[in-house]
Amino acid sequence: VPAVDGRVVIEEIRRGRFARLSWDMRLVDGTSERGEATFDRWCERSCEAPRFLRGRAAPTCGPADGPAWRFELTEDEAFPGCGGELPAPTLEVTVFDELEDGMAGRLFEVGGFGLDSGSVRLCDESGCVDAFEGTIEVIFFARGEVAIVAYQVILEDGREVVGETEVTGWCEGDAVCG
Repeated sequence: VPAVDGRVVIEEIRRGRFARLSWDMRLVDGTSERGEATFDRWCERSCEAPRFLRGRAAPTCGPADGPAWRFELTEDEAFPGCGGELPAPTLEVTVFDELEDGMAGRLFEVGGFGLDSGSVRLCDESGCVDAFEGTIEVIFFARGEVAIVAYQVILEDGREVVGETEVTGWCEGDAVCG
């Protein structure tokens, strides 16, 4: 229900740590609402995350030198091509396991190091920031054709990155692991 009038007060703010707000509103339906909220996630830069439209995939090695897949995602709608850096911002999503051709619905946890885990890194003009928690889902994987990758992560700087990207660029290579 929309508010007719009222006020929001910043009760306390500790930069980089938290903010506490209170409000007192008169709503359109004649009722009123009072409340208080504490926000404990802080964004040093903009909290807005880019939208990643396309990407390229390549086999790689995971942190334990086992098989992995890297998906490099970009805002650009065109195929990013193989080799070279992508224009910023980019989102690098890596899953630490082999993916079977034709598989669907596999979930990976960000922050772990075993099978069913992965990593996410956002790079923009001001540098790169890793995710410290969240999930990656490989919704569909057809090697050499298409992969659909979903991600919901919280970066070390407090930003949340949520999205789903269709990957149609394939950069085959030999990732010799182990």
